[in-house]
Amino acid sequence: MMVDTINKAEELVEYWEYEISEAHPYVNMELQVEGPNEVLIDWIKAEPSGGGYGTNALSHLISLANEYEVTLVLHPDPNNYSKLKEYYIDLGFEETEGQSTLLKKEPE
Repeated sequence: MMVDTINKAEELVEYWEYEISEAHPYVNMELQVEGPNEVLIDWIKAEPSGGGYGTNALSHLISLANEYEVTLVLHPDPNNYSKLKEYYIDLGFEETEGQSTLLKKEPE
């Protein structure tokens, strides 16, 4: 799928909300457009937890972000930051300089 829009981030968020989210019924995720090529994962919640539902949804979102050439960013919950940081780094996110809690996943 090739995307020919100026605001790829907005296109990705709309596609996720109206087409893809139904493929992940156990996951709720709030996405926000941060710029023409950047999407903030504001929060994500999988119920029940521990079943791989959140990881599957995030992997799907990462794949779409790569297609759309969009950067994903997030701030892991500060109450569980160390554990979540490791989890997100395992998914390909990286720490950012100057913003201690921001993790970023550039498109591949």
